[in-house]
Amino acid sequence: MGSQELLENVTFDPGHEHLSDIFEFDSELGFLTTREQVAEGDLAILGFRSIREAVTPDLSREGGMFVANSITELNEMPPSNQSIGIVSKGVGARVHSDGPQAIASIKRRPGEIIDLSACDVCIVELNPDKLVDLRRESDATVHGKLQRMARHGARIVGSKLFGLDKTVDKIHATFGAENEVDGVIYNQAPWAESGQRRQGIPSQQGIQPEFIVIRNSLLPIHIIGSYVFTES
Repeated sequence: MGSQELLENVTFDPGHEHLSDIFEFDSELGFLTTREQVAEGDLAILGFRSIREAVTPDLSREGGMFVANSITELNEMPPSNQSIGIVSKGVGARVHSDGPQAIASIKRRPGEIIDLSACDVCIVELNPDKLVDLRRESDATVHGKLQRMARHGARIVGSKLFGLDKTVDKIHATFGAENEVDGVIYNQAPWAESGQRRQGIPSQQGIQPEFIVIRNSLLPIHIIGSYVFTES
């Protein structure tokens, strides 16, 4: 897998076209990354962000880029997004490893008119030592998928019995100390995978769909372009 395949159908905003040359695919992490032009010890990740993610509603402009920040507290999210289906992996913006996965994560609400064919391309700079890895080798197996679905079901039940806020606090507690976590990386959930197939959106060849939940609200999310899904 090379950067060109992942960046197919990506249009960079003016002045950021050169960024495609400095990012390379990190097979261990599963994302396009670079250590160029970042603070020592940090890692810049290029990913794809759906328009439904938990970010500050007003984008500011910084150095020619639009910048957002991740919302990491449940009570700061719009009421319509405060559901266990959206925050079951923790509260925070989700940065996906490929465009098709981000597109498939967008859900239209009744009466809503939104573009279901495009998503943001963004860069997030984080400390890789503060990235909690919750991917498991068994995730892709039938047993692993059943386990994940059972855990998700338990969280749905827990949110109804004990309240969404307490359930989310319990989820966040599994990540470790809040100030020691920049993000949490997961493999794509099985229900998201099946939903992507139902929508007829194929996965990117040669890549395991993954996403990172940005848990550090101080990390700027730089919007550098857009991805448009086109049927082959």
